[in-house]
Amino acid sequence: MGHIRIVTDSTGDLSLAELDQYKISLLPVMISFGQQTYQELIDLSPAQFYQAMNAAPELPMTSQPSPGKMQEVFASLTEGGDEVMAYFISGELSGSAQTARMLAGAFPEGRITVVDSRSVSIGLGFMVKMAAIAAAKGWSGKQILDMTNYISENMKIYFVVDHLDNLRKGGRIGRAAAFLGTMLNIRPLLEIKDGIVCPVERIRGKGKAVEHMVRLVKKTINQNPDTAYKLFLGHGDALEELESYKPRILTQLAAAGQDVPVVEIGAAVGTHTGSGLLALACLPWPESWQELTECK
Repeated sequence: MGHIRIVTDSTGDLSLAELDQYKISLLPVMISFGQQTYQELIDLSPAQFYQAMNAAPELPMTSQPSPGKMQEVFASLTEGGDEVMAYFISGELSGSAQTARMLAGAFPEGRITVVDSRSVSIGLGFMVKMAAIAAAKGWSGKQILDMTNYISENMKIYFVVDHLDNLRKGGRIGRAAAFLGTMLNIRPLLEIKDGIVCPVERIRGKGKAVEHMVRLVKKTINQNPDTAYKLFLGHGDALEELESYKPRILTQLAAAGQDVPVVEIGAAVGTHTGSGLLALACLPWPESWQELTECK
């Protein structure tokens, strides 16, 4: 009997160390600065990306993993009889999942399961990591799919950006277009909902925007006081800024001292959000799945 192998694109913002630790196969998004194209993570780290983007006269371009690379990875992982579960950025933001489904049709039925995560970055990354841990523990494909669908449907991801220029120019602005043309020092507070970028509120000052993110998460947690929640923080080229807010965030959410993961937003997502993004996410986590998150 074969094993279940996990594949994902680089928009989940897992580090190379995490991909290696959990034996997750990577399909890197392509990042182009003019005529020069890089594979995200493989030959362009987040730090290198932000340095290049901030110095570039125009925004870089992103393109989904090549069909040839997808075909190569799928063939390599299934040749020994293993099954593949491939997780991709929301289909509302990219055509990667659709391309993967077309390629999967060339393999025996059931050999490759393509999943549209309806999420990105923090959400996709956590989904993929849990899928890999569950696969290593011998969970069935259906059990893994049910668990990752739960994450997709129940994780709330809020983020504040310094401006909407990148989202607008990159065409990924979604319903947040309603926030275009805001006044000076207004920070757009956004969320990932139903697989797209949605507006939450326009707030004057980044500190107040962060405070509002905390209030939204706290409200969610307080509505379900008997439920255990997992928290996640994220930043795009703004670790120092995030660290300045982190103690207050965790104290207000009664999570001081907890090991809350901090996700570094990489090139594929950072192209569209720009430098300075700060994110906060929460997810109710069933006790029956605790064994998965006890694995580091």
